[in-house]
Amino acid sequence: MRITTILMMVLALGFTAPMFAQDTKKEDPKETKKEDAPAKEDEAAKDEGKDAQKREMTEAGKSLFEDVERVYKKYYELVLAKVKANEPYKADDVWADAVKESKNAKYKDMAEFSDAIVKMKQKDREFKKQVNSLMDDSAKKFAEDVKEWSKEQKK
Repeated sequence: MRITTILMMVLALGFTAPMFAQDTKKEDPKETKKEDAPAKEDEAAKDEGKDAQKREMTEAGKSLFEDVERVYKKYYELVLAKVKANEPYKADDVWADAVKESKNAKYKDMAEFSDAIVKMKQKDREFKKQVNSLMDDSAKKFAEDVKEWSKEQKK
């Protein structure tokens, strides 16, 4: 028992020795935080002013967002139908079907539609915010629908 204790102490010293050998002449992190705080507040105020101006979604963003709403609605309808029918499915296949079936004449396939969403997210901040919100809300509603359906099946 004494040997293991001694070995553990030697091991601990071996691991902590490099920390003691480091340079101790570092700046106090509290001082740097105090100096950076006003600069960060100024930047935040400037960003808020920019956000107030950019709250409106562009016309192209509005048009694409309407398409996104239709496609997501159709996607979750198709997935829910597959779940209720107890059919296996691939999300990419259902997504492709949703793009085709949602009466979306602008985009011929899933890849083109997804690329348009990614590009618009980069251009339009409000579009990105709205699409992310739509995606979250749609997924939550789908989860609730599946829970309700599974409860009905257990009865």
